[in-house]
Amino acid sequence: MNHRVGHRRAVVATALALALAGACGGGDQSMDAGAPVTDIFTSPECRAFCKRLESACPDTKCDPMTDCNVDGECLAVKRRELACKADPSSAELTCEHPGYSIVTGCLIPKGLCSP
Repeated sequence: MNHRVGHRRAVVATALALALAGACGGGDQSMDAGAPVTDIFTSPECRAFCKRLESACPDTKCDPMTDCNVDGECLAVKRRELACKADPSSAELTCEHPGYSIVTGCLIPKGLCSP
């Protein structure tokens, strides 16, 4: 096989793959495992809180749309608040019938929402 032809095919194939990745959303970071979170309801903090809630209160099914809907002026504050609620050392979770109650000692630093 002629190495020059093989090299040219590899370059064309690589260029085509890169072009398709960009056109088809393959370069979109939201698809990557480490992509920035843009939705609090699908965030790792929401999943952690739901896991804690359901393991502590087996009769309660976590609904991210209500249980992860926390006050906050921006996503960073909401994520910090949920992370605090998911941590047993900073939030006391009590099962009630129906539902649950939670008391936190979370202190959210100011300036998280600054550009």
